[in-house]
Amino acid sequence: MSKKILINIIKFCIAAGLIYWLMSSGKLDFKLLQNFISSPLLILIVFLIYIFDQIVNTMRYQLILASKIEPRPSLWHIFILNWIGLFFSSVLPGSVTGDFVKIFYVKNLDKNISKKFLIFSVLLDRVVGLTGLIIVGGLCSLIFYNKLATLSTQIAYLMHINIFLMSASIISLAMLFLTPKLGSHILRLLGKITTFKSLSEKLGDLWCNLVDFRKKLVKLVFFGMFAQTVNAFIFWFTAKSYAEGSTLEFSTVLSVFPIGQISLAIPIAPAGMGVGHAIFDKLLGFFQITNGASLFNLYFFIMLSFNILGIICYIFYSGKTHQKIHLQDLEESL
Repeated sequence: MSKKILINIIKFCIAAGLIYWLMSSGKLDFKLLQNFISSPLLILIVFLIYIFDQIVNTMRYQLILASKIEPRPSLWHIFILNWIGLFFSSVLPGSVTGDFVKIFYVKNLDKNISKKFLIFSVLLDRVVGLTGLIIVGGLCSLIFYNKLATLSTQIAYLMHINIFLMSASIISLAMLFLTPKLGSHILRLLGKITTFKSLSEKLGDLWCNLVDFRKKLVKLVFFGMFAQTVNAFIFWFTAKSYAEGSTLEFSTVLSVFPIGQISLAIPIAPAGMGVGHAIFDKLLGFFQITNGASLFNLYFFIMLSFNILGIICYIFYSGKTHQKIHLQDLEESL
């Protein structure tokens, strides 16, 4: 237990160090956030759009659960559980993420549902969300390539990364439909190497589950693409009026969002604090925008505020079901 506490302290120190460095170098200005907070109507509009985005994400996860849970769980019920998961994801930097807290409650919807499927469900939800994000970024890079790639070699390189990731995602999806047995065969060959045996077995199970889900996979990816586009729009709509050095265009945000959002998954601090600030400062800097960290801070404020409000759902839902989360027991059970 002391080791985990030490690791979490180190993670917080890294995040705090990044924030301090950004502030001391003038890259992160909290006065921008003060100006944003002084516009309650703008906050309300952005907040409502963010809720709509989470409803779309809920519809995606509901579709995954509907394949195993009868009767089909209500959208409102899953939305509440998603919100609880977002709350814990924002306050827990450790190995027990909000996804595991969420499936602790999802288990109550059907006592016969297996832990294996529950873990697969949140993993699949993450995968299709990430795939949707990558495809949106890749399509944007193709559509606006002539406009963006000529700005600098760094931006051209970023466009190439987006297009490569999109191509890899589309090829992987195609393999699920055209050659579903090929992935299993490759992983079995990989499993003959002792070092990769355990990993290949886990990936093999994941691949087989994905094959079983392939009829719904395209629909799930489209949900992911739409949700991620809305998410990018939230960033742009929130930050566009405060950009310095150059105009923040929606095509710019769509181009940097995939890599920026992937960086938020690095388990250093809650909700990507510090890491996200530094990454978006660098990415938007390619487009001559000088206050990328401060712009991300506005988005971070909206995202974190919504997620923290999930504690209300947790308190009322836990009181209703008489089930409280004991994190250590949860981690051991999953």
